[in-house]
Amino acid sequence: MEHVDSVVVGGGIAGLTAAWRLKQAGKTPLLLEASDRCGGLIHTKTHNQYRIEFGPDAFITRKPWAYDLALELGLQDRFIRPRKTRQRIYILRDGSFHAMPQGLNLLVPTNPTAFRESGLLSEEGSSRALAENTVPALSPVTEESMASFVSRRFGREHYERIAEPLLAGVYNGNAEKLSMQATFPQYPALEQKSGSLITGLGQRSTPTNPQIPPLLSFQEGMETLSRALIKVLDPHITYNSPVASITPHDDGFLLTTATGKITTDKVVVTTSAAVASRLLASYADLANSLAKIPYEGVGSLSCIYPSSAISSELDAYGVVIPAIEHRQIDGMQWTTSKWDHRAPAGQTIIRVFFGGPNTRQMLDKSPSQIRQIVQQELEELLAITATPEQVFQHTWNRAYPQYHLGHQQLVVRIRSLLPAGLALAGNSYQGVGIPDTIHSASIAVEQVLSQN
Repeated sequence: MEHVDSVVVGGGIAGLTAAWRLKQAGKTPLLLEASDRCGGLIHTKTHNQYRIEFGPDAFITRKPWAYDLALELGLQDRFIRPRKTRQRIYILRDGSFHAMPQGLNLLVPTNPTAFRESGLLSEEGSSRALAENTVPALSPVTEESMASFVSRRFGREHYERIAEPLLAGVYNGNAEKLSMQATFPQYPALEQKSGSLITGLGQRSTPTNPQIPPLLSFQEGMETLSRALIKVLDPHITYNSPVASITPHDDGFLLTTATGKITTDKVVVTTSAAVASRLLASYADLANSLAKIPYEGVGSLSCIYPSSAISSELDAYGVVIPAIEHRQIDGMQWTTSKWDHRAPAGQTIIRVFFGGPNTRQMLDKSPSQIRQIVQQELEELLAITATPEQVFQHTWNRAYPQYHLGHQQLVVRIRSLLPAGLALAGNSYQGVGIPDTIHSASIAVEQVLSQN
């Protein structure tokens, strides 16, 4: 039976970050990955001169942890920023594309004229949304769903036409169930501080570094980040080594794996909460609490066309589709409009997303059925009649944790049940994006190192 000073379970970006932080702290971590690759949801496929993302295509810099990690790893010369497009993103209304109005801060309209002229909402809906600063704040102890919060402050039309596709899409969830406090806590906090989101954003001055764009990726795709970590951690990684259980052992832990047993004093579990629940079954209350975090899947289909086959002007990063439009896809990214270094000249990549809260049924269809439906949607929305030259399809099952009402209280309970020397990291707890996931791993390592 082998003894190591620290073990990381799971080789996604959280696990790789945790192992890196342990190594920096002078430990000799062992990272156990169940499959034959690390990186988790960050997955770039390079095919000839094409780079296809099966997972996230970028990270935000407003939360600094991914950017800072990339700098640590010496990746600053491989950054790319999004291309300049005439529009940033479109929102579909009645089958037509409407540009996101200037001054719309994800949810909050800060330019009334542009907001009214966008055509996204009716005159009545626009007036109701712009009257948000007259809506009284709720008690700070009140938890609301995303749908309730937005509808209360901006009106139902604003929720259905703008907030639902933009906000719920980030979490791939049902906005009637998602907790606003758990998903976008800055908005309830701003309501409490300023009484109004429009007023609060108007008063707030956030310093920005013009040298750092709000969104970044890498020339060779997002997997550049995980590959850099794999390179420095290679001797510490064991592939194809699923963990069956983590149980108490003396003052530490016993891990039973496919190849043997390992004892250790410190464990960071970076799998999904659902997997962590199974691994930690001997800690009954903890396992039961972890099992209460639900998950949903998501899929995407990247279609490659000769640019001459597309008559529509792809002059934005893409389009999001509200549920009220009743389409069979959730939106699309015009990859070659958004990024350089993704395809040869004269070729266009369109990445179509499905499997969100309004298109879950797509995940049950066969690959050929999905391709047929996507091609039909592209013909109706972009007038593309050509068959794509190549198609790259990928589905992530149970990839998105759902931060439903009560999620924050559930996470507090989960953390209270953790034995000393064991920590959790990943996207299941306090943020699904790459920066939050990386940050969760750093915090988890700090926790286990501080516990003797």
